[in-house]
Amino acid sequence: IQAEANMTNAFSNSVEVKVTDIEEGSSGFNLGIGNAVYPFDISLYVKGTNTKTKPAPGYAVKILLPVPDHLLDVKEKLVVAHKGDNGAVSTLASQLKQIENVWYLAFEASEFSPYALLVDDRIKTYSETTGLPFYINAEGTKVFIGFAAKGKYIAPADAKVFFMENPKSFKDITKHWGREYIKFATERELFFGTDVDLFSPDLGMTRAMFATVVGRLYERSYGTIAVSGLGAFNDCSYDDYYGKYVDWAAKNGIISGYGNGQFGPDDSVTREQMASILYRFSNFLGALPSNMDSRLTYPDAESISGYANSSALYCQTTGVIKGRNGGEFAPQSPSTRAEVATILGNFIEVVL
Repeated sequence: IQAEANMTNAFSNSVEVKVTDIEEGSSGFNLGIGNAVYPFDISLYVKGTNTKTKPAPGYAVKILLPVPDHLLDVKEKLVVAHKGDNGAVSTLASQLKQIENVWYLAFEASEFSPYALLVDDRIKTYSETTGLPFYINAEGTKVFIGFAAKGKYIAPADAKVFFMENPKSFKDITKHWGREYIKFATERELFFGTDVDLFSPDLGMTRAMFATVVGRLYERSYGTIAVSGLGAFNDCSYDDYYGKYVDWAAKNGIISGYGNGQFGPDDSVTREQMASILYRFSNFLGALPSNMDSRLTYPDAESISGYANSSALYCQTTGVIKGRNGGEFAPQSPSTRAEVATILGNFIEVVL
């Protein structure tokens, strides 16, 4: 193992890194992904002692972990997970690197012990020249996979996957700034046009519509969502197009209402509401980054509501929401269909 750190500022002593087996069982890293889990311990010690240490606040250690020989064949599917002191498990952004014919997983760590390598068999690779991945569901309908980008996709475990082009043509996006991501979202059929050849990119989107798009994204990669009958909100029609998606998202803590059983399905979804939903969705998928920015740098950060602060930090850290003109977050502004398509595209790429 190799480790790199700012030794001048992060530590007051010389440090050594040890990787060992641990008693932590694989069930302790239940993120709902992968079918193989390999727990291990990474700890930092004051050199020559048995005294554990960690970097000063604000600093991290870059770890280069050799990929074990028996996992080399699945190295592209490896995910690094960490279990915090509060028991919460999160995945860390990692990168495969080959140094002198040895493969390493590179990631940054600011907390230590315990960790695990997860083999995520949901993630498969494909050649983007072959078209988009899809499968045929139980009703015989062609389902284009939602989480599919940059040569990777996530499909239901029992799905037989095929590939084909699925081009969409809208005459009102030819010169629109969001054209590429609109194509991205509609080819995966997360969105549909407002007419045969119209997308209406600058129309707003309601809270019910956004819950539906998020639900469609999930079920196209993880399987059909069933209605639970929770009925958490008394102002929603659960027989309507959005019903099962609002039901599913509320049950899993992905959406929340205004209180008193009100969801406001026909209200415009604001950018900070959208950020909060995607933040919770990422957490539900076990895909939150372990190290997020600690300070908001959007020019209008002070106008972001307190409840959305962590969500905005997530969007800033990952680049899911890059800001409008001048980089402003515009938290209370309604979201347009073009913005939602772009932000969803960014979100899919970040998760993959």
